[in-house]
Amino acid sequence: MTVFEALVLGVVQGITEFLPVSSSGHLVLIQTIFGIEEPVLLFDTLVHTATLIAVCAVLWQDIWNILKKIIQPLTLYLVIATIPAVIAALLFKKQIEGVFSATSFLGFFFLVTAGLLLFSELWRRRAANPGSVDEKNMRWYEALIVGIFQAVAIMPGISRSGATLSAGLIRGFNREFAVRFAFLLSIPAILGALVF
Repeated sequence: MTVFEALVLGVVQGITEFLPVSSSGHLVLIQTIFGIEEPVLLFDTLVHTATLIAVCAVLWQDIWNILKKIIQPLTLYLVIATIPAVIAALLFKKQIEGVFSATSFLGFFFLVTAGLLLFSELWRRRAANPGSVDEKNMRWYEALIVGIFQAVAIMPGISRSGATLSAGLIRGFNREFAVRFAFLLSIPAILGALVF
């Protein structure tokens, strides 16, 4: 991989990470276009370190509030929502690595992300009481549902933030909380991927 290719991949990661599109899927696509042979999953995980730093910088107040009082409902919900992705990563490690080295499923997975986003918005518009759930009245099973969506989003092309945001909106989260929860949930996900 040349410095130019690494720079292009870093820019793609920076642009796509905070949009509800799959940064991992776009990295796989760009690496295929450039014919880069290095392990895609390794580079993808490393560039997510910059994402982790950015998320911590933006959500530092939320993180500080969690650290000041570890035993609280929001911490529990983040743990519950992280468990499905951990289980999926441990059970399907080889398959996940295989998907990251192939581009044949990317188009389908991009469409899955688009479908999730469209469905969640349509669902929200038809809901009787949209946006009524926040961290004060969230339930443990809602965190689990968001976590299951995150586990599915391990696949490149399915946006982690898009999937978790969609799950939150479908469950009636208000938009601000859905976004905050999705990005707070990215912290253990990225840390876990780095360790993994």
